[in-house]
Formats: sequence, structure tokens, C-alpha cells
Amino acid sequence: MWLGEPFTTICKMFVEAYNGIPYGGWTGFAVFIVAHYVGDFILQSREIATKKSSSILALSIHVAIYAATLLAFSFLVDFTFHQRAVFVIYNGLLHFIVDYISSRITTKAWNNGNMEKFWDTIGADQFAHIYTLYIMYGMMMSNE
Repeated sequence: MWLGEPFTTICKMFVEAYNGIPYGGWTGFAVFIVAHYVGDFILQSREIATKKSSSILALSIHVAIYAATLLAFSFLVDFTFHQRAVFVIYNGLLHFIVDYISSRITTKAWNNGNMEKFWDTIGADQFAHIYTLYIMYGMMMSNE
């Protein structure tokens, strides 16, 4: 696999979705893994990343951007309107809870110079986000 292959695959998915081929199964879940990366990292500014541990407003803005990203990507997946709404709302709420806790732990660890705890918390944070996406996606697909 060459470096550009994942990007090419993602572009192909968007083209197919635009042409009316919604994704389900593991490919549909992969759409949300990409959405998570875009919403949680690419679209998060440094200011939001540093302020979300001390500001509910900054955390809320981060989660709103994340939820909007999930919503946009959800049109690539074979969801009904109801499934889409439930998936985005619940994942937004769960993302808020996870980030509320993890951002405070990572900030304290960083300020204390405890890099092991910092990175362990980042790993647990990402696991929790992917796991909630997985559980909610499974629930939506089983309720077709």
C-alpha cells in the first residue's frame, strides 16, 4: 500500500456517495473513523484544544464542530433521518463527557510534567471516542 492509497480510497467513497451509493457495514463505520479524525483533530484549533479543559464554552464549540462533522459524514452512510439524528446527538453528548474528563486530566498531567499520564489519558480518550462510535453505529445498524 502506498501512502496516497488511503486518501484515494476516501476520495472514491465521497464520489460514490455523491452518486447515491450510501455505505453500510464496516465501510460505514470506517466513514465515522475518518469523520472522528477530521472533527476531533483537523478542525480543532490550538486555542480550543488548550481552552477546552477550563472553559465550558470552548469545550462546547469543540463538540459542536465535532457533531457537525459527524452529521456531514453521516450522509455517506445508509442511515434514516432518525438514525442520523440519534447517532449525532448521542455521540456529541458522549464526546462532551469524555472530553470534559480527559481534558482536565491531561492538562493537570502536562502542567505537572507527567508525560506518561498525559499520553495514557490521550490514548484512553481516543479509545473511548472510537468505542462510543462503534457501539452507537452498531445500535443504529441493528435498528434498520
